[in-house]
Amino acid sequence: MYALDRMRVSESAPLKTRGGRIVCLAIAALASAGCPEGASSGPPTAPTASTALEFSVSPILTQRVRQGESTTYTVTVQSKGNINAGVQFEMVDLHPALTATFATSRLASTQQSTQLTISTSTSTPLAPYMLTIRGRVLANGQVASSGPPDTIVFLDVIAGATGFNLVCDAEVRVSGSGTTFTCRVVRDPGFTETVELSFAPFPEFLTVDPLRVSLDPSITSGFAFVASRGQGTPPPSYDLTVIGRSAGLTRQITVRLVFNAL
Repeated sequence: MYALDRMRVSESAPLKTRGGRIVCLAIAALASAGCPEGASSGPPTAPTASTALEFSVSPILTQRVRQGESTTYTVTVQSKGNINAGVQFEMVDLHPALTATFATSRLASTQQSTQLTISTSTSTPLAPYMLTIRGRVLANGQVASSGPPDTIVFLDVIAGATGFNLVCDAEVRVSGSGTTFTCRVVRDPGFTETVELSFAPFPEFLTVDPLRVSLDPSITSGFAFVASRGQGTPPPSYDLTVIGRSAGLTRQITVRLVFNAL
């Protein structure tokens, strides 16, 4: 142990600087000479702000988002102790398959909330993800303190929308005056493109009306086509191919047409 009971600090004692300020290293209880004029005792004082930062994230329940889509959270400051302090938000250990964007990552003293958008890509792995959001109190533009433990929410990335499928009557009997058959579009959640229905080329013994139709999302009950005999003698049955096209996707399905003997 060093003998400190007689230690004194004079104006000629060496001084150290920290952050551009002269710091007197004397310990008040052990040094009676005090600090030279212009020096301060103890370490420099950092910008201060209350550490009582409280913020919320909503929705707090686990969000589900499809590959290639995004979801939004609202981050709201509940309390920060010093009403003149700002708040800075950041993500901690964000998975590289996700992208986070704050509408405003630094809130001024008069701002209370910001939006956080989490985006995925079509190649983001299907998995649950933990999102860690950290808040810090700002004073004079500098980080003065961290808040309480980070706020954590969870995000489930599920399979992206694959488009649509077709459902048609499996088999219909075609009479002399014509018979209707119905096809409808089954859409994946979020798929809102118009689907065009048409037919693969078919023989002259068959007529179909109409030959082409466009179905938007408002048509949920399907569309009725009319199949009739054309020219010539049909076989006992024929498989008609229905084709659906939309957004670069193509779907096909067959309808078996059974011809009644005349």
